[in-house]
Amino acid sequence: MDSVSVEKIEDEKMSVTFHYSNEHVSEDITLPVIKENDQWKVVIENTR
Repeated sequence: MDSVSVEKIEDEKMSVTFHYSNEHVSEDITLPVIKENDQWKVVIENTR
């Protein structure tokens, strides 16, 4: 992993982006982050 960045969207919503690269590929994965009961949680949905 090369970097992780966080972007605030609203008071209770953010996104986190993971950036990875090597000599063959570069990829960004962005996931939503929500605030629930004073805790921030990354939302990972099952896409299968």
